[in-house]
Amino acid sequence: MTYLSAACNSSGLPSFAVSSSGKYEVSRLDIRGNVQVIPANHFAAFASIDILTLTQTATDTVPQQWDEKAFDGVDIRPIISVSGLGNLVPFPQALITLGKKGLTDLFIDRSSSVELTNSTFKEFPSLTRVQFNHTQITKLENGAFAGLENSLQYLYLQNVGLVEFPLTQLSILNKLSRLDLESNRIQNIPAKICTTLPKLVTLDVDNNPIQEIGSDAFLSNDVTVDLRNTTLASIDLSLFLFNDVGGGYVYLDNSVLLKSIRMSDKVISQYSGPYISIQNTALETIDPKLGDFLSRNNAVKINIQGSVHLQCGNLAWMAPYVLCSPQKIYTAGAWCADKPLDEYLKSVVPNPCG
Repeated sequence: MTYLSAACNSSGLPSFAVSSSGKYEVSRLDIRGNVQVIPANHFAAFASIDILTLTQTATDTVPQQWDEKAFDGVDIRPIISVSGLGNLVPFPQALITLGKKGLTDLFIDRSSSVELTNSTFKEFPSLTRVQFNHTQITKLENGAFAGLENSLQYLYLQNVGLVEFPLTQLSILNKLSRLDLESNRIQNIPAKICTTLPKLVTLDVDNNPIQEIGSDAFLSNDVTVDLRNTTLASIDLSLFLFNDVGGGYVYLDNSVLLKSIRMSDKVISQYSGPYISIQNTALETIDPKLGDFLSRNNAVKINIQGSVHLQCGNLAWMAPYVLCSPQKIYTAGAWCADKPLDEYLKSVVPNPCG
């Protein structure tokens, strides 16, 4: 059997239609309903479960009797996903027991609240992926991820009520490569993220009211940064152009307050990336120093398409990058003086391609 789904009513978890003397291997066990009781050894009929999903329909409750030995006798191999389990304070001992058994992936979704303390993950030596989604983190102690220092690679804290970037709590995670903080209330991205998290390759802060980015935030890594749907009004692209080992992607799409792109003098002279997307913004001005940078770096591509109304002064520098091959700036939907930007550039630069 590869998949088993059980619907449970308010009277508690029903018995599974399997022999108690059998040992069944399933790739996914999906339990849905108003689960009230999960007794000890309840899953003993299963030799192994690759993915266990426990989903509540009543989001204000947690199983009243969730025995810490509920999963004894079964090998939950890589993944457990729980949804709608109400208040997870204290952290359920049954999940900690699974951590001791070598759990690698933990997903907690649409539960009302959770506290991450210095001891929450002490017994999870094999976790590589943790995801909290639509679950309020009411406490995040400085040692919240203790025990995961050399195992955790992927961390998703999506819509969990964060108001500050949790760099102090994350600083112990030596192998963290993906950090997703989407849909929180974070306003500032601190400096030296990449020196603090040396393995980081993807940072997602989509849908946060970001207003400021630390000057050395991305100094040492080739990082893809998702800044879509933020409240940035101006950004210095040189923040992402330090690194001479490659280039990540930078996404600023749908940041509807973004009006200005700046370039400082601190960028390196040669760079092999990245792709920068600035679609559907309120962009009005672009620093001409970006042209100097593009002239030295053939691999950089910039997309400023959609809902862009540029101030026309001093845009002539863009002509060879918009009109000539290889094209480096894509401008469909970008306007100047009531004309599409490419048409305006053709009218003011007679021979842009030499």
